[in-house]
Amino acid sequence: PIQSEGLLGSEILAATDMDQDHYPDLVLANRIMYKQSLTTFHNNGDGTFTQTSSIPINRTEETQINFPASIQLKDMDGDGDADAVIQHQSSIKDPEGRPHTNLVSVYENQGGGHLALAQNIFGGTAEQVSHQCLVVEDLDGDLDRDIVVSDGDVTLMVIENLGGLNFMEPRRVPAPGLQRYFSIAPLDLEGDGDIDVIGSSKANSTINIFINDGDGNLAADPAFRVNANLPETLLVDDFNSDSFPDFLTIDFSPLFLRPKGGFNLFTNDGAGKFSTTEPFYTASHDPLPRFLVSGDFDGDSDIDFAA
Repeated sequence: PIQSEGLLGSEILAATDMDQDHYPDLVLANRIMYKQSLTTFHNNGDGTFTQTSSIPINRTEETQINFPASIQLKDMDGDGDADAVIQHQSSIKDPEGRPHTNLVSVYENQGGGHLALAQNIFGGTAEQVSHQCLVVEDLDGDLDRDIVVSDGDVTLMVIENLGGLNFMEPRRVPAPGLQRYFSIAPLDLEGDGDIDVIGSSKANSTINIFINDGDGNLAADPAFRVNANLPETLLVDDFNSDSFPDFLTIDFSPLFLRPKGGFNLFTNDGAGKFSTTEPFYTASHDPLPRFLVSGDFDGDSDIDFAA
């Protein structure tokens, strides 16, 4: 185990090579009130880690609360180093005094995994910012990674990256049929090389697709709507090895409905239509998982998942 004061209250974790030594390092975000911080741990190459930096998450008198909710480690300025993009639930207000509880912060990697705040971006108002509601991908084909967040209401917010850590003002994408507390993930639904976005709504038990026109403009596909059982989180991968993106959901069920957590696998027929089999469950006494990751964990060329 890794022992560090910076780990106290850490719920948000991401891994990638932050210092270009070909070993995946760790970046953790601490959510404890008044101790919110961003900590980088260097991978020594032998399975051990050393803390290299820890910085307070930007907080001023106007931003009394910044609770990290999602984190992505991607190169945002084209210098070859992985930077950090964090979505916060925040008490920040915009210049007009309106509350923006959805705050996106971009931290520049200044080398060796040392992060420094580059920009805060207002991401809309929200009663609550849920986990895994952040997509960082090149939507418009200009080789700069753009940002998509759920604003916790019935819209997505697209933040275009102009290069050099300069960003456009967020633009809203209506998300009809989706309500707050949903997660989003990238996928290429049509196989055209454009990154689309899939979103799940726990509030009304639906999955929706937002199609990319190739210029970074997303629009909800009215013909696509999949019913799910209170989906908490979703994960996109090719689970049946047919080269088409499938998705997996964690279904949230209160104890009085079903005393165990459930998973639903939706497979893609290649034409953008999805089908599912009976859900499968954790043991009745196990807590409901909140996060999903995938990979070939046993070397058999099939995609597995962990929750």
